Amino acid sequence: MVQKAIDDTTRQLHEAREAAWRASFRPHAIILTDRKIPQPIFVPALIGVDELLRIDFPPAANPELYPDLAIEGIRTKLARWNRNFNRRKGLGSYQLPALVTPPALS
Repeated sequence: MVQKAIDDTTRQLHEAREAAWRASFRPHAIILTDRKIPQPIFVPALIGVDELLRIDFPPAANPELYPDLAIEGIRTKLARWNRNFNRRKGLGSYQLPALVTPPALS
């Protein structure tokens, strides 16, 4: 009987944490880069990793649009951090501070 109470409590706590996470989740994308560890490392620490690598989607956005929204988000970040950003060039032609953008998204 004690074990059942422990199991039930554990399940309820897990379900409560899951419900809280789902309620607070916001659709987003994370930019994957060539470098796992930025060089120099203090740059993302000062700017904020989320500011560099996270792209938030509008809550009401259609999930089918996520790829397009992610690519546009990458372009926006590259334009912010590269003075001479040219949208006609491949995305891999530019870098985020201390990181290398993936050339596969060119």
